[in-house]
Amino acid sequence: MADSDQEVPWEVHLTTASYNFGVRCRELHDTNPYGDALAPTLQSIMTHLATELWDQCFSQSEIIAAFKKAIEGLPPYAAGEERRGDRDTSR
Repeated sequence: MADSDQEVPWEVHLTTASYNFGVRCRELHDTNPYGDALAPTLQSIMTHLATELWDQCFSQSEIIAAFKKAIEGLPPYAAGEERRGDRDTSR
């Protein structure tokens, strides 16, 4: 069986979608012509994501719990660093 014929594990689809979403969020942040004048880019993204998840029939409780759990897991992942790398974040 050729490599292209093998089924890609579900977990790979999940991490790829998360990665692509993160990259696109960074691109939008970096190209925001308004800066933070209207609302910080990440705040706007998270607001729209939450409403989109609700529109896709996730409950408010599920969305809130998922966001809280994700935030709780961030400090150990970040190993005490506030931000990854030395990207210019003056925007």
